[in-house]
Amino acid sequence: MQTFKSLFSLVAFLALSNVACSTTPLYATVPENAAIGRNVTSVLTTSQMGEDDVQCEIVEGDEHGRFMITTCRITVARPLDYDVSPMYNLRIRKGHLLIDNAYVTVAVKSVRAEDKLCYQAFCREVSALIAVHENREHNNGASNIVRLFGVITKSTPKGVLLEYANGDLLQLLKRLKQQTERRRLGRVLLLSDVLRYAVHISRALEELRRLPIAHGDVAARNVLISGDDVAKLTDFGLARDVYSTISHAASVKTDAEELLPLKWMALESLKYRHFTCESDTWSFGVLLWEIAAFGEEPSYQEMVRLTYPNLVEFLRRGMRLLKPRGCPNRLYDVMRSCWRQEPSARPTPEELEQKLTECRHEIDLQFVEKETTV
Repeated sequence: MQTFKSLFSLVAFLALSNVACSTTPLYATVPENAAIGRNVTSVLTTSQMGEDDVQCEIVEGDEHGRFMITTCRITVARPLDYDVSPMYNLRIRKGHLLIDNAYVTVAVKSVRAEDKLCYQAFCREVSALIAVHENREHNNGASNIVRLFGVITKSTPKGVLLEYANGDLLQLLKRLKQQTERRRLGRVLLLSDVLRYAVHISRALEELRRLPIAHGDVAARNVLISGDDVAKLTDFGLARDVYSTISHAASVKTDAEELLPLKWMALESLKYRHFTCESDTWSFGVLLWEIAAFGEEPSYQEMVRLTYPNLVEFLRRGMRLLKPRGCPNRLYDVMRSCWRQEPSARPTPEELEQKLTECRHEIDLQFVEKETTV
C-alpha cells in the first residue's frame, strides 16, 4: 500500500509538465552500476527543435540490483493495431529498445499532457506498473500483467515502454466470430480454447490483489496476447491503491462519464465510486461475457448505449447481462457470481481460476462425447 502511494507521488508531478507527442527517436545511456529507482539523463537525438534531455527511470535490475540495460535506443515506429486508448488521448507506437546489443520490440506509449485526465491516467498507470514490477518476485518472474521496461520522465514526449504484443483479446474474439460464421467452426470448442485467456487474467487479478491495487477497467480491449500466446492485462490508466483516499472519479453530471467504462463497472463503483479488487471481479464477469459472445458489445435489454442513471437503476433492480447465445450454463453461472451485489460474496481470483478450469474441462468432455456418438 505504502509503496504504491509513494510511487504515485513520485510521478504525480508529471501532470504539471508540457508534453507534445512526437515520433523522434529517443536515446538514453544507462550506467552498468545504476541502481533501481535512480534516474539517468542522456541526450535526445537532434531534431528540428534542437537537442533535448531525456531521462529514463530505472525499473529493471539483475540479482545484484544493477540495471541490466547499458544502452537503450527507442525508435518510435508505426501506430500499433491495438491502439484502443482514444478516451485518454494516448498514442501507442511500436518501437525498438536496444538491450545487451540486441533490439527488443516494445510498445511506446506517449501522452498528451494538455488533457489533464489523460495525464493523470498516465501517472496512475506508471505507478501501478512499477508496483507490479516490484512484486514480480512472488511469481518467480512470471506474470500475466504486461511487462514494464522503463519510464521516460524528463523529455518530450513523456512515455512508458511496455512489452510488445501482436494484438488484443477483443480483436481476436471478433476474428474468431467471423471464422465461425464463414467456416462453421465449432463455436463451443473455440470457446474452450479462448477461456484459457480468462484463466490467465484471473491470475493477473490475483497479482493485483496481493498489492493491493484495483485495475478499474478489466475488459477484453485491455488484454494483450503476447507472442507466446499468453494473455496479459494492460492499460492501468484507472488503477488505484484500494486504500487510497485520493479520488480519481469523473463527475457523472458532465460528459466526463463517457471516460468511464460504465458497462464494465460494478454497482458500487457506479453509485459511490468505490473501486476495489472485488469491483474488478465484477468487470471480469463482463470480460467473460465478452468472451462467450465472441467480442460483442455488452447490452442490457438490447440497449447498447445506456445513460448512467438507467444503468444504475437496471443493476439496482437486479438486472444483469443475459446469457450469450451458445454459452454453457456453468460458464454463465460463473459470470453471475461475479455480479453479486454484495462485493464480499463475489469469488476470489483463485476461485475463478479453478471454476474456469473446470468449465474448460466440462466443455472439452462434452465435445468428445458428441464426436464419439455421431
